[in-house]
Amino acid sequence: MSEVGHPWNLNFKEISTAVAELCGTSEEIIVALSSLDALLRFHERHEAAAVAAADAFSLADHIYWIAYERDLLEAMPTLADLTWPEFQAWAAGFSPSDIGMAWEEPPEEFVRSFGWSWTRSMAEYATNEVTEWLVKQFKSTADHELLERFLVLLSEHALKADEFGETLVVAMARAGGKSALPYLSRLAANAEATAKVRAEVEYWLDHCTRS
Repeated sequence: MSEVGHPWNLNFKEISTAVAELCGTSEEIIVALSSLDALLRFHERHEAAAVAAADAFSLADHIYWIAYERDLLEAMPTLADLTWPEFQAWAAGFSPSDIGMAWEEPPEEFVRSFGWSWTRSMAEYATNEVTEWLVKQFKSTADHELLERFLVLLSEHALKADEFGETLVVAMARAGGKSALPYLSRLAANAEATAKVRAEVEYWLDHCTRS
């Protein structure tokens, strides 16, 4: 995820402090938009692989991650650091007895399962943070010059991002209000939209029309 810009590439322990220092300039908003696009594309490309890895080694779901949080964050402080060599190095020091197993070398299924699990959690946190920050910027400035770019971006990804589709619809409505109506209408009429996304769109179409 090297395309995700600062501060959206930071881990969940550091991102809030860095975001608080932003001023909401157009340059910062452009970086945030590009970062959100990169994060959503990451989710779309890798969701199936992440689910498959979790299914292949379900015991990884039972790991008490908080116990290893500090080590993981120190080893991989940014999203760009979430690489397979880093995960393999961390797994080499993991005690399999923690999950009732024994091995001399961590199996690839374990590495991929916990690697995807940790990566997804970091990416989801960053996605939510940058989306919320952008919504606040556009709500605070009427007719912002970059609002249309935000609405286009979210409307495109709402059709593809199963996990975030409904959240993106809500963000469009909150940020754009009546300005979001044309984009929401097109989403409602798009046959590629999931039933859940269409239901969310219908709700916010009504809400934005009334407001």
